[in-house]
Amino acid sequence: MDLSEYDVLVTLSTAPPEGVRPSDLAERALLTRSGMTRLLQRLEERGLVERHACPLDRRGRFVALTPPGRRLLRRAAPALLRGLGAALAPLSADDLAALTRAAERMTEVSRAHPSR
Repeated sequence: MDLSEYDVLVTLSTAPPEGVRPSDLAERALLTRSGMTRLLQRLEERGLVERHACPLDRRGRFVALTPPGRRLLRRAAPALLRGLGAALAPLSADDLAALTRAAERMTEVSRAHPSR
């Protein structure tokens, strides 16, 4: 599983039961809509997510995590977190603080200007 797939599964794991609109997932993951469509197609083919109609807007779709997707996420999380920890371990406290500030700022900007 790559980091984009993991990010989408994590997002869906904390989403409301009905799921999330693909466009909202694309914004959060900083992917284009077409990139998110391809990613969701791969996850759906593997049975990790499912798409269903939005009850308020029949043209809209929601994406939700399936039970196999939730199981895979639980199994993958420890290894991915260990890998991330190993990648960040050489950084100093100042480096980590700067990285945190940069990530928070990037999140603010992407939320304020989702089309960028």
